[in-house]
Parts: sequence; structure tokens; C-alpha cells
Amino acid sequence: EEAGNWAEWMVVDEVGGEEEEVEVEMELLPDESDFSSDEEEKEDPLIPYIDAHYHPDTLAKRFGHKWQDPPGFYFLSGVGNHVNSRNFPKPHVVELPNLRKTIGCHPKGCSDYWKLVAPQLDTQTALHYAVAIGECGLDYSGRNFDAHQQKEVFSHQINYARDHHFPLVLHVRSGRNEGQAEKDTWEILLNSNLESDQKIHYHCYTGSYCQAKEWRGQFPGMLFGVSPKALDPQNIDFQEFIQKAPLEWLVVESDAPHLTMEQFPESHTPAIIPSILKHMSHLRGEPIELVAEKIVENTKQFYMI
Repeated sequence: EEAGNWAEWMVVDEVGGEEEEVEVEMELLPDESDFSSDEEEKEDPLIPYIDAHYHPDTLAKRFGHKWQDPPGFYFLSGVGNHVNSRNFPKPHVVELPNLRKTIGCHPKGCSDYWKLVAPQLDTQTALHYAVAIGECGLDYSGRNFDAHQQKEVFSHQINYARDHHFPLVLHVRSGRNEGQAEKDTWEILLNSNLESDQKIHYHCYTGSYCQAKEWRGQFPGMLFGVSPKALDPQNIDFQEFIQKAPLEWLVVESDAPHLTMEQFPESHTPAIIPSILKHMSHLRGEPIELVAEKIVENTKQFYMI
């Protein structure tokens, strides 16, 4: 194994009412003792990164919460999204240093919301020290979805976030209904009596610079999540967005383990983040250190890390 400390963490898997302990591992930042004290042999400082949106419980269950940081980088922290309504109010829990958590209901799970999630929001946000509500929103992909039901559940979570001063994590996906989920989300947000400084994380944004500018104009506290989809050059509008958007608008996320790309074997883990940062640095013509530092700063401020 390469130099570095490995820590074992426990995942409590509550399935069928039985608790099962599962060992998962995570590579931590190497100790100072792992580096040479010789001035001439000092390596360049490691660049920290934060994953602003991933699913640690699902990752741990499928693959083990373990990955190797790419050379020159280290995982500083992450924001874990716990949105599986079927596991509510007792979701799987991965405990890691500086891990922040969001609580909410994915639009694809909204049929269970009123029975399983809504009655437990107060308890669960307190229990898990939640830093945001979500991911929530509208998802019109696939054939079987109830748009009316999704809108009701989304509106309820918006109101909860507004009344309890939580940031929102948006999930917006139109699928074959091109642009409709974005249009409906926009209308719901505008009619929700939100303060202009409401914090909103637009998860897995893939739109244009002009669209993002319009959303930021209405909600200056909105940040846009740059995911592994940034590594697909076919979305020209999104590549232009990455080039033009001020760094102050951005966070970086893996959505692990749900977004995978064959050419990036690490894309099912947060270890894909450095590849995204490098791509952003290349497109923007800015040093990787500058890009990474600002992205970390944005994420820390937004999620109180």
C-alpha cells in the first residue's frame, strides 16, 4: 500500500429491523511523519478537495466507503445526501470526520413522503445535524412519474427550509420533457416567498451560462454543482458555463456512486473530484490551486464546514 493512514469506520445497516455492522475504509490525509524532513526532498503541498454532493451510505453498501486519492490531492470533507425515503426515519449512517449531511426526499421517492418523511423532518434534521434540505425537486425522466405529487412534495420541503432557515439542494431533471422540470422548478421557487439570499445548491447543473445568470439574478445565494458530467465535451453550453461562470458561483460534486464514466474508473467515488477540478482549470486558464482553493471556500461557507 502507498503511504497513508487507513481508518476503519462502521456502517450500521438497518435492514429488516436487524442491525449489521459492516467495515468500511477510507484513506485519510497522510501524517507529517510520512514526508521527508529533508528540505530538498519536500513534495508540493497536497491540494484539498470537498465533495459537495454524494451518497456515502449507498457508496459504502455497494463498494465500501474506500478510495485512493489521486496524487497531489486529499479528501478534506464531503456533504452526504440521505434521501432514500424507504429507509426513513432510520437511514444507513456513515460517520466520517467533517462529514455534513442533508435530509430530504428525492422526487422519485415522493410517494412515501407524507407517511415516512414529513412527520420526521424535525427529528431527523436535529439527529443528523443536517445542514440543508434535499436533494429535492422535480424529476420528469422515465415514463412513470406523478408531476403533481412531485410539486406538492417539493413545495413542502421548500417551505420547511424557508421556515427553519435551511439551504436547499435542488434536483432538477427533465428527461424527454426537455426544459419542463427547469421551468416548473423556477415557477415554484418564485412563488414560495423565499428571501433573496436563500441558499440554494443546484445539484448536477448542466445548463448554460445565460440560464445560470438568470437564476443567480433572482437568487444570489445559489451555487451550481459541477459534476462528472463536466468531463463530457459534447454539452457545449455547459462547457461555456464552466469557462464563464465566476468561481464564486461553483461547487464540485461527484454524486457518487450514481454518476459513472467508463473512461474514469474512479468516477463512482469522490476521487473523481480532482479530475473535474483539472478540467475546470484547463477550460478557464486558471491555476488548479486557485480553482480548488475557491471551490473549497465556497463549499465551506455554504455548508458550514
